Amino acid sequence: MHLSRIELDIRRRETLSALAYPVVMHGAIEESFHDRDERKLWRIDTLGEKTYLLLLSQGKLNPDLLLRQFAPLQSSNPRNDYYVSKDYDPLLNRIANGQQYRFRLCANPVHNTRKNKDNLQSDRQRLAHVTHEQQCEWLYKRAESLGFSLEKGDEYTAPDGRILNTHPAFEVVSDTWKIFKKGASGMKVTLRQTTFEGVLTVTNAEVFREKLIHGIGHAKAYGCGLMTVIRM
Repeated sequence: MHLSRIELDIRRRETLSALAYPVVMHGAIEESFHDRDERKLWRIDTLGEKTYLLLLSQGKLNPDLLLRQFAPLQSSNPRNDYYVSKDYDPLLNRIANGQQYRFRLCANPVHNTRKNKDNLQSDRQRLAHVTHEQQCEWLYKRAESLGFSLEKGDEYTAPDGRILNTHPAFEVVSDTWKIFKKGASGMKVTLRQTTFEGVLTVTNAEVFREKLIHGIGHAKAYGCGLMTVIRM
């Protein structure tokens, strides 16, 4: 596995379009691999004043197209200045039960419901979780099946009387809607991108490793699902 990072220039019109419409970035990423059928995970990270494309792939990325379209223009050698790629397998191979990691995850927290709640035969629809409380609960409830645990925190009573939980081990650090049209069909896509950061403990190393490779949740083609970790 390869983990690659490309610095993006958010002053460029092409970059702004790709950030607003994930289908544009998805297309450019697909064009940058010989095997377009291979699963790739990617997300956009903002660190300080810089913005990056982070990309996890089995095959080796050819970064030239992405650099030409989205990287700063002032360098004569953008591969050296704006592109980094590392072998991800050593990290994956070191994962073991009980280890703690700081993590960052961009995901698409959703739930399924019926269009007509009074009709059990009604079609089901997928809706986004829109509050940070709902989004954190979405991740907390799935943690065990993803091979890790999260500290849930203490219960407290909200002003409206609901019993809620704090989540001191992780939090939502960014949350945004993305609305765009998909492919030649022009089908409208609406998704919620939510970025979590925090601390997790590995409980099932094999499952956790698989989720790091294959991603978490829906909308993976559009910048969701990639979790990265740093050992504490």
